[in-house]
Amino acid sequence: MMKTLLIIFFFLSLSPSVVMAQSMFGYGVSVGEYQVNDPDGQTQPTSDDSIVHILYMNQMSRDKRWYAEYYQITVEYEAQANYIGQEVKTKGVNLAFQKRFSFTRSIRPWFGFGVNLTSNEFTKRHTVDEDGYLVQSYDDRSDETLSLLIDAAFDIDLTDDLSLDVRLQHTEPFSDSVISNTITFILFYDI
Repeated sequence: MMKTLLIIFFFLSLSPSVVMAQSMFGYGVSVGEYQVNDPDGQTQPTSDDSIVHILYMNQMSRDKRWYAEYYQITVEYEAQANYIGQEVKTKGVNLAFQKRFSFTRSIRPWFGFGVNLTSNEFTKRHTVDEDGYLVQSYDDRSDETLSLLIDAAFDIDLTDDLSLDVRLQHTEPFSDSVISNTITFILFYDI
C-alpha cells in the first residue's frame, strides 16, 4: 500500500499543474497526542514529539494546494493497571489537499483533508498491576493502516522564498491502530 501511494505521488508530480504551479520543500517538527486502539485492551493516551517530517507542497492556484509528507516517530506508552504499555514505531506518508478560506483580510487559514498511510511496529506490549509488577506480556504485532486525515494550517512568510507553516492535524484510522492529534511547525523553501 505504501508503494502505491509513492507511485501516485510520483505521477502527480509529473502532471502539468505541478510544472506551472509553485513548488516548495519543507522540513518540520511536531508535538502530538497519540492513542493506540489495541485489540488486546486499552492504552493510555500519551504525548510525544517527532523531528522527522519531510514535505513537498504544490500550490496549484492562489487558494488550492496539495502536499505529500513522509514522517517517522517512536512513541512509548506507559503500562498501568488496566492499560497496556508498549512502544510503537511509525513510518508514515500523508497525501492531502488544502483550500484557503478568507475570513478577513489578514485571517486566511488553509483547511484540508486527505489520507495517511502508516507502517506500525508494536513492541514491548505488557500490562502491570497497581504495584508495577508484570501481569501479562503480549506478542509483538505490526500493521499497515490507512487513516482519514483532516488539518488546518496558517502560513507566515519570512522572506520571498522562505515561509513557516503551522499545522494542526488529526488522523483517524479505519482499523485498530494509532489515533493522533498533532501540531507541526514546517519551514518551507520555494523551489
